[in-house]
Amino acid sequence: MKKQHLILAFSLGSLFLSAQNKNEFVNPNENLIAENILPIPKSLNQAIKKYSESRNAGLADIHPNGKDVIAVTRFASTNQLHKISFPMGDRKQITFFDEPVNMASYEPLKGEYLIYSKDIGGNEFGQLFKLDLKTLESKLLTDGGRFPKWRHKMEKRRVGIFLCFNKRNGGDRDIYFMDPLKPEDTKLILEVKGGGWGISDVSEDGKKILIEEYVSANESYLYIYNLDTKKLEPITDRNEKGIVQENASFGKNPDEIWYITDRDNEFNRLATFNLKTKKTSYLTSSIPWNVEGYDVSEDKSKIIFTTNESGINKIYILDTNSNTFSPVKLPIGLVEGTKFTKRRKIFLFYDVDSQFRFGYL
Repeated sequence: MKKQHLILAFSLGSLFLSAQNKNEFVNPNENLIAENILPIPKSLNQAIKKYSESRNAGLADIHPNGKDVIAVTRFASTNQLHKISFPMGDRKQITFFDEPVNMASYEPLKGEYLIYSKDIGGNEFGQLFKLDLKTLESKLLTDGGRFPKWRHKMEKRRVGIFLCFNKRNGGDRDIYFMDPLKPEDTKLILEVKGGGWGISDVSEDGKKILIEEYVSANESYLYIYNLDTKKLEPITDRNEKGIVQENASFGKNPDEIWYITDRDNEFNRLATFNLKTKKTSYLTSSIPWNVEGYDVSEDKSKIIFTTNESGINKIYILDTNSNTFSPVKLPIGLVEGTKFTKRRKIFLFYDVDSQFRFGYL
């Protein structure tokens, strides 16, 4: 054993001596104090970059035409937005920033511009920007806003976004309505206390919004706000502590919502909540794993949801008429995004053997 230790020590010493002779050590910057740490050869730093600087990709949104896709892809050190116009097509980079861009959404009628989220200088305020897809010019919309939800399906109402940002006092994330083409006319909808508020969904008539209050990774609550009556009503019991209740969307039945919760269970389940009876029905109890996310078809006849089953993602399609679901057969891998198009096609972003693939199911 001692002989092995000596051999290892001599080997490391030779490596470090050789690197020192060639002046190939990694030098910490002046803000970092390094004590009792062996010199690190630059060759080692280069060797591990393929693990520490790996690329990733994810689905951001689909154009209203159902063809063009915006993906979030990492090149160099930050995530940026890329446009893909057809399966197996080249990725065209459309944002070029030092800070990462992690979310984006098309204007839902014509898709002439994007709303995306980006910090400035790493301040984690989540600034929202409008990106003109013809000129690729960006315009700051909010200085400190959470990602919005669109209002666009109602008649005789403006297309715009509901969003939460801390304009009033720099801390509380109140709820506003904004026309991205006229951000100067942004209107305060509701004042709240706290920084964990976000918009989950907007009703088809544009008169109600589902709101989530995030407290911690283990605790969140849901509310419904009526824009006509100006009333905020809790959907879930604020006195029930330590329960996740998130990702809410208006259901096929106007008296119901879909949402994800770990209430009365070890795992997050997809569930429905009846707004009149206050009763919850669980849709995925037969799957003993977490439901990570879901998307609803425009006609609300189908739901596609993703689970994490022992570190592997699986996809299921649920029929909302019968509340029955079946798995989608795919190679073992990680799902980086699923979304319905207007024609009820399912767009899939999938990672198999470190190769990102996208296409329609």
